[in-house]
Amino acid sequence: MKITDVQVYELEAALSEEDSFGSSQGWRNSRQATVVKVLTDEGLVGWGEGGSKSQIERGVKPKIVGRGPFGALAALRGGSAQEQASYMAPSSICGLDIALWDLMGKEVDLPIYKLLGGPFRKRVRVYATGLFFKKAENLPEVLAEEARGYVERGFTAVKMKVGYRPDRDVKCVSSVRAAIGDDVQLMVDANQAYTSHTAKALGARLEECDVYWFEEPVPSHDLEGYIEVKNALGMAVAGGETLRRLSEFGRLLSMRAVDIVQPDMDAGGLSGCRRIAALAEAFNTTLVPHFWGTQIKLAACLHLTASLPPQPPAADPPPPLLEYDRTPNPLREEILIRPLEQKDGFMEVSEGPGLGVEVDERTIQRYSVE
Repeated sequence: MKITDVQVYELEAALSEEDSFGSSQGWRNSRQATVVKVLTDEGLVGWGEGGSKSQIERGVKPKIVGRGPFGALAALRGGSAQEQASYMAPSSICGLDIALWDLMGKEVDLPIYKLLGGPFRKRVRVYATGLFFKKAENLPEVLAEEARGYVERGFTAVKMKVGYRPDRDVKCVSSVRAAIGDDVQLMVDANQAYTSHTAKALGARLEECDVYWFEEPVPSHDLEGYIEVKNALGMAVAGGETLRRLSEFGRLLSMRAVDIVQPDMDAGGLSGCRRIAALAEAFNTTLVPHFWGTQIKLAACLHLTASLPPQPPAADPPPPLLEYDRTPNPLREEILIRPLEQKDGFMEVSEGPGLGVEVDERTIQRYSVE
């Protein structure tokens, strides 16, 4: 089987005023995604998500057309230092990497999790990411109602945004905790909003709400600030979603800057996240994949999480978590012919070859941006 073409689609879906939402980094009025399709001479197609259309088409595509998917994946690890820093950077080729794993699984008729050495589990516990800022005067009450909805739909863990102002953050988190009860895990995400001083003070107040982890309390480059916050609090500190290179994760982990590391598929696709997972295991650090995008990327995250060994290596370790974004996103919900569903806070990992999902190309045409 040889690759004959690589097609990259940039998608965008506008959100209504009612569906728009915000975080400490600004407001979102639309959702975007980059989808990669790899075609072969045997009719098999590989799908991935993420990366740069221009860099894939101009720099990487000529290197892999004519190769088989296994050889093409190896080609993505080659190249000069200059190439690796530009059009073959992890964030540029992540979607192509996922598509090649999808193709490899289809070529040998195996799900990706088996190619990754799994499974350690056939279903993955997921937490609902939502509870963003909204243009509402009664925000604590609005967030509490949203949180109750996640619990009613079976989620056993939810994550909410902080980073607006500490006093308002405390009111919102307290309201959500009261709404979901004591048995549901609650995490907070500041999206790099605070200095270490403010993050420590806020974290101390949030510990009274039994928060499981405090995500991105300070800017991602401030590793010393992460360590200050981590050492000051009893709750776990999480981060890493904006990092892309293995060397960045190596520094984050070797400095013991986080309790929970959260690589996104943009950090080199499945290949990159697989290497980051090995680093996390070496440093005895919990890994929870970050998810933001469509269900193509979600399927890749499920296969990755299914292949993660127990952490810590104990007789009865806690099951790993996977983020499941529930904010408004037509692209996420419509991209697959048979969407992935959660039940009782878990998602089943597909047994089909490759990613085990079927992309609805009508959705790609509907939302494609020239």
